[in-house]
Amino acid sequence: MKKFHDGRPIFEAANSEELAKAVEAFDDEVKPPYVVRIPDTSKEVKELAFFENDTIDVVLLPTSVVTIAKMAFWSCTKLDRISIPNSVKEIGENAFKMCANLTEINIPESVIKIGQEAFSRCIRLTSISVSPNNQVYEGHNAIIEKKSHKLIWGCQNTIIPNSVKEIDNEAFHGCIGLKSITIPSSVTHIGFSAFSDCQDLEEVDLSSSQITKLGHDVFRNCKNLKRINLPNTVTEIFGETFCGCSSLTDINLPKSLTKIGYRVFEGCKSLASITFPNSITSIGAEAFYGTKWYNELPNGFVYVGQVLYGCKGKMPANTVVSVKYGTKGIAGGAFCGCSGLTSITIPDSVTNIGEAAFCNCAGLTKIVIPDSVKTIGAEAFSECYNLKEIHIKNPALLKNVRPYLCYNVRIITTQSSVDAEDDYI
Repeated sequence: MKKFHDGRPIFEAANSEELAKAVEAFDDEVKPPYVVRIPDTSKEVKELAFFENDTIDVVLLPTSVVTIAKMAFWSCTKLDRISIPNSVKEIGENAFKMCANLTEINIPESVIKIGQEAFSRCIRLTSISVSPNNQVYEGHNAIIEKKSHKLIWGCQNTIIPNSVKEIDNEAFHGCIGLKSITIPSSVTHIGFSAFSDCQDLEEVDLSSSQITKLGHDVFRNCKNLKRINLPNTVTEIFGETFCGCSSLTDINLPKSLTKIGYRVFEGCKSLASITFPNSITSIGAEAFYGTKWYNELPNGFVYVGQVLYGCKGKMPANTVVSVKYGTKGIAGGAFCGCSGLTSITIPDSVTNIGEAAFCNCAGLTKIVIPDSVKTIGAEAFSECYNLKEIHIKNPALLKNVRPYLCYNVRIITTQSSVDAEDDYI
């Protein structure tokens, strides 16, 4: 006997292959999207059962189902309705990842485990409900793990409660319709890409939070983000956190900040005003590339906080550089491609040299690293084809640099600025 749902035929199938056979065997021609019912005998929706199936929009789960396995409905882009029965105990990792048309999630009392990224990148979610009787998770238009106080997934209507301590990786990734978000004082950690690609997000208030580090890509490509308030607790902003936030016009960096990662503000083409604290000691490569602030600077050496960020414009041939005393860091990529650089004096105030800081400096033949330097980034001297000598007290600092050095570079170990021994690469 044929069964119907909202006037459409229901196809009983446990996976995509069975669905295709059921559609083919149907008397009348039916065009997708289809309504699918998992068979009553099924205890599990198997791994990859409907992986990347773009022909289903409604899934009916019987009360026999206990497990929805990992990637069971991965990238079912037409799926907009599924009701999880109060028999399901486990939802596997990536089970519904990238179901871009899914608008509602219900987590019944029975669910005790939800795998990583189970609902990640379900970008059109408007409602998330969790049974008040669930012992592991709670709601608030979000899924929050009770024990850890971690917000695992949110939606466009989420208001983060003051009980949340952590926002998980990709918790709001690509969320359509999310226009503003306030991070409460209880939050101490935000995972990578938590709000990346939220195209409608305009305002973020972090000022009350206790966050010390902003993870990779947290607000990457939030193209309409205009205002963000950072707390006075942030010490480090990791790579590409605000990369591509093309509507951001100004930002006040807190006095607690010491490190800015690579490409943090790259592509923020409207960013004209940046308030820098003097506490900054380390900056990654291309951190401000493409910003209005950087583009409008005059040519010459650029210092940010206590960091030599780089040289803007073409460096003249046979340039000799003396880094300003008191400088703590030389930024990643600071002199990358400066073929005119022939000599540089680094003061003993410098503690770190960033990745690719002197990459492709063809005119550089010798460099002396002062004893004060504690870290040197990878590829700091890569493609320096004429570099013959690196003078350094602790050659172990070159551990990540050595694979990128040219074969004829000599490492000269120094003791109190006196050459001690030679080591050839």
